Amino acid sequence: MTKKYKLLLGISLLLLLAFAIIKFFDSNIETYIIKPEFNDSINLQIEPNSLISKDSQLMVSQLVEFKPDTSIWKYSLLNSDSVDLVLRQIILDSNLQISILNRDKSQILSLIKHPGSYKNDFSEFHIKYNVQNKSNLLIMMNGEFITDNNIKLGISPVELNKIKGKADSISGDSSQFVYLYKIDDFNSSSFLKYYNMPFYYSTYYFTKGKLTEFRFGFEYP
Repeated sequence: MTKKYKLLLGISLLLLLAFAIIKFFDSNIETYIIKPEFNDSINLQIEPNSLISKDSQLMVSQLVEFKPDTSIWKYSLLNSDSVDLVLRQIILDSNLQISILNRDKSQILSLIKHPGSYKNDFSEFHIKYNVQNKSNLLIMMNGEFITDNNIKLGISPVELNKIKGKADSISGDSSQFVYLYKIDDFNSSSFLKYYNMPFYYSTYYFTKGKLTEFRFGFEYP
């Protein structure tokens, strides 16, 4: 065996050994990839008796435009044609407020007139639970009083935000709080110009996370 042949054989053996070592480590080295962890089950929970902050409210309702309610059940603001014959028979010029019950007597709807208004024109509506169990009022055969924008007693603040958008103000504490919406710029409001009224409001009273009373309409000038 020549010296040159021995050298080539040695180089070949070294290459084979190096290749075997590389294969061995390749088969035993683990590859680690760092991936960001995402929680797909994030659950935003709002305690039912907690006061929702303005920031939280904005997140829920930033794309919702406020739409004022103008009717409750079959009665409309400043619309005498919506008043039925039953109410017409008991409405007197001296009556500035008439209250009626729903079918199971659990809710009270008060229709409020302003001094000097037409006989059958109501400027404000007030809805609340019949906590005093009044029974001597006129009873209407409907299940519950609901506005034209589907506002009704018992809804949560989140549900209200989805319908009404961001409130102009929130006051109260963790167990009782009030949402206020208003339209008061007559010059820029086609709504106020249509009714020829200077100020519209809607106020929602929550107790332990549920709507227990609300009012809406035009304030007396």
